[in-house]
Amino acid sequence: MQNSSGQIYLKNNIVANNTVNGSGEHINFDGATNSTYVNDNGYNIIENRTGSSITLNATGNITGNQANLNLSNTLEVNGTSKSVKTLKFITGSVAIDAVSSGANGSISFPVFDQRGAARTETTDIGTFELNGTLPVELSNFEAFNLNGNIVNLNWETVSEFNNEFFEVSSSVDVENWVKVCETLGVGFSNPLNIYLEIDRYAFIGLNYYQLKQIDFDVKYTLSKVISVFVNTDSESLIYPNPVNAAISVKSIGLMVMELSINSEKFF
Repeated sequence: MQNSSGQIYLKNNIVANNTVNGSGEHINFDGATNSTYVNDNGYNIIENRTGSSITLNATGNITGNQANLNLSNTLEVNGTSKSVKTLKFITGSVAIDAVSSGANGSISFPVFDQRGAARTETTDIGTFELNGTLPVELSNFEAFNLNGNIVNLNWETVSEFNNEFFEVSSSVDVENWVKVCETLGVGFSNPLNIYLEIDRYAFIGLNYYQLKQIDFDVKYTLSKVISVFVNTDSESLIYPNPVNAAISVKSIGLMVMELSINSEKFF
């Protein structure tokens, strides 16, 4: 909904299960004068508008009571920094893949839903994207044995939304974990971001590492567990430093990097 110079522009809205002035109507503009302020830009779901003077005949509108509106019964916090509560869709809802991504008047169509999930190809009506991508996309997480007991840790994100910081933890048994470092995220970003940290106190032998991504609302996601074999005779050179768009690793001696099967969650 957009309100500009006394005008209301409706697009990609769900208006249902409301009570207007104690009646069963879900929306009501009860006079011809009021209705002239409402501009229907399409792709709205408005169920009961009995008695309202507004007309809803633009492309993509869905009107009347919908047996398969399929909204969840309760509001849930969906990972936004302000803890905004949202009704979720359930599979089979008429709102799914039912909207055009064109602008609403002068306002561009939002690329994220209310919880911060990136909207997918054909988007859903309303503030919730059923198959939206949340919220940090990790493209790479690696560990390399540097000189002696030093392990280089690097990871890349292709997008970040609502991302406050990362933590890297290490373990020798995948049961007991110790925090190695804490690194600030960029918060909100679409370009590629590269992070580089160092564990200076790795144990000789096999070391396991896991990356934890924490949102501004303290929700978090855990990466796959990776492992690296530390050999005091190994040496690696990383360049350039500081890192800009890419890094290169040149190894001298033994270096092993493998994925552990004991992963708790995945990005």
